[in-house]
Amino acid sequence: MKVIRGSDKVVEILGCHMPRRRTYLSYDQIALWVESIAAELRAAECSSIVCILRGGLFPAQCVAFATGLPLHFMRYDRGAQQATWVGPLPAPGKVLVCEDVAGLGYTLANCLDFLALSHPEFDVLTVVSDDLSRIQPRWSQHFDGVQVVFPWERHDQVPLHQQDWTEGGAAGSRVMRPDHEYRLVAVDLDGVLCHDIHPDRYAQDLAACLAERDQLLPADFAPKLEREQHVIVTGRPNEDRERTVAWLERHGLGGIPVYCRDPAVDPGTDEGSARHKGRTADLLGCSDMVESSAEQAVLIAEQCPHLRVHWWRLGSPVLIAARGVARFG
Repeated sequence: MKVIRGSDKVVEILGCHMPRRRTYLSYDQIALWVESIAAELRAAECSSIVCILRGGLFPAQCVAFATGLPLHFMRYDRGAQQATWVGPLPAPGKVLVCEDVAGLGYTLANCLDFLALSHPEFDVLTVVSDDLSRIQPRWSQHFDGVQVVFPWERHDQVPLHQQDWTEGGAAGSRVMRPDHEYRLVAVDLDGVLCHDIHPDRYAQDLAACLAERDQLLPADFAPKLEREQHVIVTGRPNEDRERTVAWLERHGLGGIPVYCRDPAVDPGTDEGSARHKGRTADLLGCSDMVESSAEQAVLIAEQCPHLRVHWWRLGSPVLIAARGVARFG
């Protein structure tokens, strides 16, 4: 296990910070990886598992099922930079420490220092590590140059979460809100806020359809929107933006940000609209997407697996997960 305790690497990294491509790991992928190394974990002959809360909880549960070992819990206080036990200590013997990521910070290193006071023999498992990791665990999936997004981190890219984290959450000087209070939801318009008009009718008489659409009332299945929690991401083209904003203002939805599709970039097909919506929601840091079209919901879920994608289904939403497969024939 490699431990970096100097500050040179920190200075080097902070002096040349580059944004990293994000990749998502699902619960299934994490559980499958743990199962793939289950024989190695059992052969390590550890007597207990130590979970570092909260990120280490899911991988530790997977390891417990794979090995049959008892679970024990440790909590880390960022403000005090101090680890404490939650509940009873493990029995004497070698323990297996579980955490979600071996990062650049000191959480894992400080927890291991604390653990060594009572259990000097241990192995470490983290779901991921990378080229910036202060500690290289015995078991880990290594991702260089990539920012891994876990299912329990869907809200980390939301601007409000980033603000709270920057203003003290990272140092433990600010209490972070519950995860659900950070949700930022991108909402489709037609078919969610109002009834949709069939695409064939637009092709037959565009001007008449646009005039009819302007007179639509909000649908009885429309969700209630709040400016702090919602943005509108629609497949309507940019040329319809002015009349779209006017419709929203007439019906008490003014002030909620609206993002239309650029036809020069994304055509008005299911694929083009889904690409626009997924990319826009991602750039805005959204945690969720509400989509009226089942086809587009599947495409968005495939290209942005870190988003919770809800097929609205006229007010009876269904969560969508999708993964592309090889073409047949």
